[in-house]
Amino acid sequence: MKKITLLLFLTISSFSFGQNCSTLSPLDCSDLAVSLPYNLDFNSSTSNTIIDSSGLGTGFTSIMEKSGNASGYEPSLLNISGGSLQMQSQAGIAYLSNNNQVNTLGVGLEEITSPSITIKTTLLNITTGTGSAQSGIWFGFNQDNFVKFCVVNNHNLELRVESGGISTTVNQSFLTASVYGKDILLELIINKNVSTIEAYYTILDEANDRTFVGSKELPQNYLVGRQINSSYLSFAGIYTTHRSGSQFTTSFDSFSIEGETITAPSNPSTGGNSTTSLWTQETNNNISYTSNDSKVIIKGTGTNNFNGASLILAADGVNTGNKHSATWFINHRSTTGTATFEMQRRDVNGNHQGNLLKYRDGEGWLFNTAASKTGNVTNAMSINETGSIGIGTENVPTNYKLAVNGRIISEELKVQLKTNWPDYVFKNDYKLPTLKDVAKHIKEKGHLKDVPSAKEVKENGILLGEMNAKLLQKIEELTLYTIEQEEKLKKMNNLENRILKLEALLNK
Repeated sequence: MKKITLLLFLTISSFSFGQNCSTLSPLDCSDLAVSLPYNLDFNSSTSNTIIDSSGLGTGFTSIMEKSGNASGYEPSLLNISGGSLQMQSQAGIAYLSNNNQVNTLGVGLEEITSPSITIKTTLLNITTGTGSAQSGIWFGFNQDNFVKFCVVNNHNLELRVESGGISTTVNQSFLTASVYGKDILLELIINKNVSTIEAYYTILDEANDRTFVGSKELPQNYLVGRQINSSYLSFAGIYTTHRSGSQFTTSFDSFSIEGETITAPSNPSTGGNSTTSLWTQETNNNISYTSNDSKVIIKGTGTNNFNGASLILAADGVNTGNKHSATWFINHRSTTGTATFEMQRRDVNGNHQGNLLKYRDGEGWLFNTAASKTGNVTNAMSINETGSIGIGTENVPTNYKLAVNGRIISEELKVQLKTNWPDYVFKNDYKLPTLKDVAKHIKEKGHLKDVPSAKEVKENGILLGEMNAKLLQKIEELTLYTIEQEEKLKKMNNLENRILKLEALLNK
């Protein structure tokens, strides 16, 4: 009978308290994960969380383990008082193989689905001291795989990524700032979709703007996390360490994790979910969803596709019929074999003010000047599907890469010809036209030989490099004519001198 009673007690105990997570947390494994948004102000005890030296719940659910899977929990260094969490530092550090940092507090994050999450903490009157002493926030899943953003050595901000126990200067952003003794806000933004980590700080007791510290690549295993029973968890939290410096106390005034949330129809192409709080379905066959404030409208024709779909970002929520006071109106239309994408601007009455950007199959991209004006649309620039660019025009002639309708100003222009430069004029075998032939050609044609006429230039324009070469050819021919004339003048002067001498002899 006693044996049966003992077995029954053990069964009930296991059911009531679940599995203990040992060195990671004194809590049950099922209590590690939290829901977003998650906010701590440390004004009171938070039940079923890691406790401080007085038995008050800190709001955190885990403590990152030290080397050898040893517990890093030292409650005697934690104290909730006066609306902040006071954390005394110890000499341990989480850096490469030196994984002996204590009280690396965190909360579990299960299956991060948000495009980004923002981790924040406020540090009051932060004075860390030197010797790599630091306080800040972190994200990851153990002391070999995490990113930290902290105040270090009193005056510096550091963003550092460690992956697989490896971290170099490439994985670090460092900024010197006047944060000593200040109240500062630290922000760590995890961008899931673009796989980056960004860090910002703000000095709260001054009129300082939010300042960017750095951005690093996000290791994908941070998002997967580590397996805890049947779940995978990542962790985010706070820490303090003085490493080789002196012990100090950090006052954490707040801690929060927020995820970017996007609510949309579950399936717009088949009617969607018209019961969602954010969207209202206007029609069925002609699909249309509008946010409750009428500032975002999704439209499309047909039940199986978004042929003729539009995304409208309205300035003041006006949505009447086909008129939308849209700051931007992004439109996609398609017909057989042709598709058009447009980004339009509309006025307060919904009137089309022109396309800032347009794409057409077979034609390429058009950038328009009429996006902020009334009147006819004038294309400012075009890029066709072969990479040719038109400025002020869509018409780029075949075999040309750039067409400009207007004047061009430039400090320098280099033309590199593939044809011969006309130094051949000075070669002995060059047949220099006689001046008689030149005069005859001018009389008959009205322009120099090998130079295009006014009519040809008007019809076909000129090739700058080729034209300069022709002009140089004529200049070099003129030079030869000048040299010939010089030789003739010398001969005439000699002859004149001989005549003068003869006359003088005859007059004696």
